[in-house]
Amino acid sequence: AAFVSIFTTETTPFAFSRGHCQVSSFGVGGTNGHAIFWGEELHTERDWSTTFHRKFMNAHGKIIADGPDPEMWEYHGPPIEATADKYKVVIYPDKNYGDVVRWVKQDVEQPDFYSVTGNHNNWTADRMLMGDVKGLWFLEVDVPSAGELHFRILADGDSSKAFGPPQSGCTKKLAAILGPADITTHWTVRGVPKDVIRLEFLAIAPTVPKSICWRTL
Repeated sequence: AAFVSIFTTETTPFAFSRGHCQVSSFGVGGTNGHAIFWGEELHTERDWSTTFHRKFMNAHGKIIADGPDPEMWEYHGPPIEATADKYKVVIYPDKNYGDVVRWVKQDVEQPDFYSVTGNHNNWTADRMLMGDVKGLWFLEVDVPSAGELHFRILADGDSSKAFGPPQSGCTKKLAAILGPADITTHWTVRGVPKDVIRLEFLAIAPTVPKSICWRTL
């Protein structure tokens, strides 16, 4: 019969966590046999994050040497000047270069404005004002009658682009800021009812870390 076959008598590596193979035996006198082998890896847990990181570190930017002058060569590695820019990293096999990393810059639009939503406005959106410093947005709100102000920040007034702390009730100004995402966590500011609180949100660029601050006027 004309077919491609591979005979192995030793343990061989398999690229997947499970698989099967089938073997047919054509006997004499009309007797045929067929066997199906199936297996699954049960004892080894793969750390895919570590595996990807290792492949990422071992991969390299593709260089196309077009001519004898290195100044004219094409380099497809990570941009040296990339700082706060956001990139999508793709690793793909290349028969000449092995694993090659491709960097695709992601265009992130700057929101037109930011809003504050909280228990002071029944969780609607109050648009913030631009400050004198680039990227600084602020809003002055009254502490509710319960003596606690709960709030989070929205980009473009969109609840699916919210900024908030890791946990609701956070009172720390230096806590990590999550977002923009569809989150419901909020900061808490305690004070005397009717006190005026100035909320300040610093967002210089979409890819630059944000900061939050508040003070009583």
